Amino acid sequence: MSQRFLLSGENPDKPTYAFLQTMREGNTAMTYKMAHEIFDREVVQKTISILGLGDAMAASEPQILDTVRHPHIVEVREAQWTPAPSGGVDLKLITFVMPFYPGGSLSEALASDEMLPHTNALAIAEGLFQALHYLHSDRRILHRDIKPANVFLDQKLVHSYLGDLGSAAKMDSHDSAAPPGGTRLYRAPELAHGRYTSAADLYGAGMTLLELFGGLLPYEEFDPLDIEKRMQQGRRAIADRWFKSLPPTVPTPVVKLIGRLTDSNPDRRPRTAAEVLADLSRIAVIDWTSHEDEWIGTWSPRDRPRWIRVRRHRGKAGPSKGLYHMTTHYRAAEDQPWKMERGSAVRISPTDGQRLRQYFDDAAKLAAKRWPVR
Repeated sequence: MSQRFLLSGENPDKPTYAFLQTMREGNTAMTYKMAHEIFDREVVQKTISILGLGDAMAASEPQILDTVRHPHIVEVREAQWTPAPSGGVDLKLITFVMPFYPGGSLSEALASDEMLPHTNALAIAEGLFQALHYLHSDRRILHRDIKPANVFLDQKLVHSYLGDLGSAAKMDSHDSAAPPGGTRLYRAPELAHGRYTSAADLYGAGMTLLELFGGLLPYEEFDPLDIEKRMQQGRRAIADRWFKSLPPTVPTPVVKLIGRLTDSNPDRRPRTAAEVLADLSRIAVIDWTSHEDEWIGTWSPRDRPRWIRVRRHRGKAGPSKGLYHMTTHYRAAEDQPWKMERGSAVRISPTDGQRLRQYFDDAAKLAAKRWPVR
């Protein structure tokens, strides 16, 4: 699919939509950034072929997409059958018109050099699971293609919007649907031999959180044949070590939640998106910025910020040779001197990732105790 299609009925001399930019072109879909000339706003037009989509609502019941309304779901504003290229095969093309989100997709945001602040990541995660709670509980809809590329962000990279419902399907009487192709990296292991349920959506969301808090996975290092073999065996697409690669500044409750969401056994995952939302609401995070052997963190985004500093240096002699010497410092304002927290000086082995994470957890507890969030 290399030819761009506009909605039929356009006035060629004064079109409603003006082309701005090609966002993505592939074999099954084309996505363009357009300008609505009448309303003076930027939108996205996505043309897809519904051939081979099976029970997806875009093919079987596209009118349902017009009724999906939620603050954290991309709204479909218009849809129209698109004519096939002159003399070409009828690909059963539909063009959807949706809002343009200036923050781009989550995968694009994560591709930048800097990690998202933890407060942003937590807000993005909450928006994603609010959208899933609505789809699963209120509409009995399974998304079936959750990944960072299908989560869109506002300009401040805080509010998230779940999009691309082209593969979404209604739950049957057994709360399931046929497993679609999907993107293998985010595909739940049980789909090798079973039906698609809300647990598979939660798995894809868990993989999305793994990258949201840890950065994009190195796709180029993964062997497609190995991924295919693992999935045929009912295993996760990538080795277990990738699920243990989150930075030590990521709070333990977040690490444990991601571990539960991406468990190979669907029975050990959270049962609902609402359960995940409850877990997220109890998590407090510090926005850390690292500078070699020093981390500066801001605390309490709902109040005026306070600062926490964690410093380390490696022992060079004696019993502490090679160990990290860790200390925690704090101050209530930028113009105040740092004060070292009593009892914070410890020595940690560089290979003890769990203890290192616990040290940052303790720094967060210190901040919460010293400056309670009102």
